[in-house]
Amino acid sequence: MARRGNGEGSVTQRKDGRWQASIRLNGTRRTVYGKTEREARRKLREIQSQIDKAGMLATPGQRTVDDLVDTWLSGASNLKPSTIAQYRFFFDTYARPTLGSARLANITPALVQRVYADLKPSVADKVYRILHRAFAVAVRWGWLAANPASRALRPAYKSTRPAMWDQAELDIFLAGTMEHWLYPLWLLLVATGLRLGEALALRWDNVSPDRTALTIAGTLHYNGGGQWIINTPKTPS
Repeated sequence: MARRGNGEGSVTQRKDGRWQASIRLNGTRRTVYGKTEREARRKLREIQSQIDKAGMLATPGQRTVDDLVDTWLSGASNLKPSTIAQYRFFFDTYARPTLGSARLANITPALVQRVYADLKPSVADKVYRILHRAFAVAVRWGWLAANPASRALRPAYKSTRPAMWDQAELDIFLAGTMEHWLYPLWLLLVATGLRLGEALALRWDNVSPDRTALTIAGTLHYNGGGQWIINTPKTPS
């Protein structure tokens, strides 16, 4: 096939039977491979789409998924420390063994799908959301042309609403725990609807002088590293 112009790309079949798609932009060349011509053209379209959006070629280089997640979470100032700790735990436990050492350039939807195979639906859904977000960052940084998690099948999971006590059950609980040292906390949660972390972060200066109002100024979290920290509330409301 004749050589194409800047940013157009070409698809050829190699002697070993595989198909090769190449594209050059402003002196930078990128080559991807596929078992079929269709696969090679699909990968080429993904690269061209990335060029259209970002104006440059993705440059995964020798970077691995470990490199991506560690770099992302180390500088994720928009995430709360508790969220970062949770992301690290789920990635380290369920995704790193399969994907961690894999190069970004070699990540496929099938490889991402393999991570979910033996996980409980609720855990698989959590891992999916973490990987999808991480690969979206890689696309934004120009490390990937497209998000491989977007083309993997999302784990089938639907959260269920926990059973709620009725008024009679609640009255029995409060009456039976009135002498317990945590009774003030339980009564506060029942009466206000506060999140547990918000209640545990309360200080005396959050209570009005006449003891009739509370100001929610923080939420208490365990950071996974042996420390309890107070962050801003989850939402302004």
